[in-house]
Amino acid sequence: MQKNIWQQLVAVIIFIWALWNYEITLSLLGSALGILMPLITGCVIAFTVNVFIEKFEQIWMRVLKERAARFRGPVCLIAGFMLIFGVITALLFAVLPELHASIVILSHKLPQDIVYFNAFSHIIKHFSFCHL
Repeated sequence: MQKNIWQQLVAVIIFIWALWNYEITLSLLGSALGILMPLITGCVIAFTVNVFIEKFEQIWMRVLKERAARFRGPVCLIAGFMLIFGVITALLFAVLPELHASIVILSHKLPQDIVYFNAFSHIIKHFSFCHL
């Protein structure tokens, strides 16, 4: 029982220190996330591909039964990656033209907005120095 109280006290002290030194805490958490990001990305990819592989294997077993069982794993893996690559490619082809159109509109509108912003900032400077 005494050991549990000391553990809780140490945990509270560390937590309070982390709150007071939040810059250091956030830096350490960012570094840890940077180190773990490849592992997290790999797990997400593996989980996503596994969902499709299971479905392809079910179709494979229904269509081909046990005739080509040794090719089932590699073929389903390649089919899963091809499906994911196809979906990503289709999304890019759908999104990139819209992104291009938005950039073109922004590039045409931006010079007018910069002139307006410069005039507005000049007025703000004038009034702020007049009232000092």
